[in-house]
Order: sequence, then C-alpha cells, then structure tokens
Amino acid sequence: MSRLALERELLAQLLAETNHELLRRRLRGLRIVGIDAGTFSAENARLFTAIVALAGRGDFPEDADLERETRGRVTADYVCWLRTAYTTERSLYALALRLLDADRRSLLESVGAVARNAARDPAADVDRTIGILVAHLRRARRAAA
Repeated sequence: MSRLALERELLAQLLAETNHELLRRRLRGLRIVGIDAGTFSAENARLFTAIVALAGRGDFPEDADLERETRGRVTADYVCWLRTAYTTERSLYALALRLLDADRRSLLESVGAVARNAARDPAADVDRTIGILVAHLRRARRAAA
C-alpha cells in the first residue's frame, strides 16, 4: 500500500469517528506513537491539523468545518471523498505504524538517491555528500527511536 493511501486511510478513520471522546483518545494515541502533521504530505497535513483543532474545541470534523478551518486549502468535496473511499475496519494503531514505517523508508530512499547521484557525478564534492548522508542517517535513526 502506498504512503498516500495509508495517510488517507488513517484520516478517513478519524473522519468516520462519531464518539467525541473516542476521537480525542485516538488523536492522543497517534501523538503518543509519533504521528503529527509533519508525518503527512501537503493537504493531508492541513487536514490532520484541522481535525486536531476542531476536536480540541469539542467539535466534530464535519466537511464544511474542515474546509473553513483550512481556509479553503482542503475542500469539503475532498474530505467527503476521503470519508467515503478510504474508511476501513483496520486498526488505527496498525495504520499509524505502517505510516511511520513508510515515512522512515522514504527518508532512506532519499538518502540512497543522493548517494547514487553523487557517485555518478565526477564533479560532485564527495566529502560534502558524505556529510549530508551522515546527517540524514542520524535523523532517520532518531525518527526510528
């Protein structure tokens, strides 16, 4: 399953929640395992931030309210589509762990691409590239801890 599909499925589970206290507990659980807006890509990050904000105020994440909360950057139609297309019965915790794993793997793929490009380019500054790679690997190790 792609990273984007994991993000969407996780968000759809939050959007489908009808019990306010359970929604807040799920958001707290996601925060505990390390899921925050930075884990998501572009508009999904905005949507996650809006869900957290609305739930924090005691409101349910309704489509129009989410569009308003994101100042139109995420449309109500997108939210409705997510809620309809990606709602599943899978464990939210399992989805969160898979998303974190996908996040770590994408970081390592990025590091690998930098190393490959530097190795192929005879004009590349090898010492600088090694420094960049080490910094990225340290960040990946901290993310895994």
